[in-house]
Amino acid sequence: LSLSLSLSLSLSLSLSTSLALSLMKPFKPRAADPRTAQILLLPLLFILLTCGLMGFLIYSSTLHPHSLTKLASKLLWKNASVRPPVLLVLTLLGWAAVLHVCRGMKLELVLGGSVSHPLAIVHAALVLLAIVFAAHAVHIGASEVPGLTWRPWLTCNVVLHLLVLALACWPKGLAYGSRFSLLATLAESVVAPFAPVTFWHVIVADYLTSMAKAFSDLQLTGCLTSHILAYDSAGDAEHVYIRSTQLWDTHHETCAGSPLNALMLALPFWWRLMQCLRVYYETREQKNLWNALKYSTAFPLVYFGYLRRHQPSAAHDHLFVVAAVVQSSYCFIWDVIMDWGLPRFAQGLGSTKGSKCKPGFRDLLLVRVARPLQHAPNVVCVH
Repeated sequence: LSLSLSLSLSLSLSLSTSLALSLMKPFKPRAADPRTAQILLLPLLFILLTCGLMGFLIYSSTLHPHSLTKLASKLLWKNASVRPPVLLVLTLLGWAAVLHVCRGMKLELVLGGSVSHPLAIVHAALVLLAIVFAAHAVHIGASEVPGLTWRPWLTCNVVLHLLVLALACWPKGLAYGSRFSLLATLAESVVAPFAPVTFWHVIVADYLTSMAKAFSDLQLTGCLTSHILAYDSAGDAEHVYIRSTQLWDTHHETCAGSPLNALMLALPFWWRLMQCLRVYYETREQKNLWNALKYSTAFPLVYFGYLRRHQPSAAHDHLFVVAAVVQSSYCFIWDVIMDWGLPRFAQGLGSTKGSKCKPGFRDLLLVRVARPLQHAPNVVCVH
């Protein structure tokens, strides 16, 4: 029985992945095309069917508690292994909203290419979410089979991360042009001091700072997976199978408190800091130094958080709170004054004689730089 159920679950995973990948054909929606809604409906219907299957498995389970809240937390935010793919889906939906605004403002260039249709990005997000839920449906179903030792929860989550990475790097099809443009921009953002910094590099790096927690989660997932695999590979005649959840809890504190975890949390802010310094080197505009200082305020916050975990004390708690207040206040003030330009007196802040940019609302700035960037890709007009 266990073997037949395992084979059926493996077949279900293959069929689910094949169906999800079949939905990844290039999608060029047209406003007047009635097929647009139908194409979006396919991944949405697949998601609803998968959710229904998972709900059925949970409520018919004799091993797991019947709770939709626990099921949702297990699928979306409970631990580090499930959050990055879900956050990527939310990021794609956010980017679709940005493209919707760009098209409304008649912009012609985003990330070095023509502005994509927002529904194409929504379609990609729904397909990715379908893949995420398909993987979770397999691990929930496999968890109902007594005696399985291939760790369905851990295996499905790790395979899901690898599948998302493979789809991102796939050399053809699957909207290759947009993916290649994004991957190239990501690579250049990582080596910001040694690569040109355009407005689009800044946008991508800003997205990465918003996903700092996902970087930390990826390190945590890799660390905990290595500990669990090491336990399995060290098996002997007296080896006792321990559930993945128990091993996860055992090693969580060690992995979460490692210096590498803190480094991954701070890495996106370091990249953005390097971009600001590169822009200052090219333009000599003082506002870029103040912008660099804004991103550097994240490092004390990460460091004091690390100290709180390893050396708990009232002093470290106070330092952490102070660092959090400074970092949040600096970012808020910068956004209001430099990005939004709300106070009238702020319109002259940070500008220098001969500057290529004028401060003001960021959406107006987008309009100003979109067309010049087509002819001068190294011009940086960002706050």
